[in-house]
Amino acid sequence: KSAARGAMLHDFYFYNWRNKGVEGQKKFHLMRHPRIALTNAMELFELNDLEKDLILKHMWPVNPFLPKYKEGYIVTFVDKYCATKEFFNRFKVKRQIRKAQAKKAKETLDNIEKALKELAVSIKEHGVIQPIIVRNVKGKYEIIAGERRYKASTMAGLTKIPAIVKNLDDKESSKV
Repeated sequence: KSAARGAMLHDFYFYNWRNKGVEGQKKFHLMRHPRIALTNAMELFELNDLEKDLILKHMWPVNPFLPKYKEGYIVTFVDKYCATKEFFNRFKVKRQIRKAQAKKAKETLDNIEKALKELAVSIKEHGVIQPIIVRNVKGKYEIIAGERRYKASTMAGLTKIPAIVKNLDDKESSKV
């Protein structure tokens, strides 16, 4: 019973140690949290010596104090095992997220490409119905609106498309 209680209370602190820079949270969590957990547990529960020792010394070998009881060694080793699994699992999860994001990005690009091809087929069949909007910047035309229509038109093999030339500065063109 005492081993189970001590195991449940060994990380009994009221903050997320991964949130760096949180006000009131001090540095050196690994060294400080056993004492914090013990203080918190003693405020709410009556603890025997085994439970106190287990909570206070579960961070061996990070702290130099060996557990006094065999139950303390068990909790310490199980804690290290779980922490190691959690550490390596974070890399696995990050890799899975990157794969999922890459797949999503590819699907998005595939959908954009498909929509562009469909627009090119429509433009080849019906022409460009709505003109693109451009502005003159140092003798060259910059597309302000209609980038997809322009790309689809070039895919459809058109060399000329309808355009409206607007006299807009950078600020005005960003609003179009």
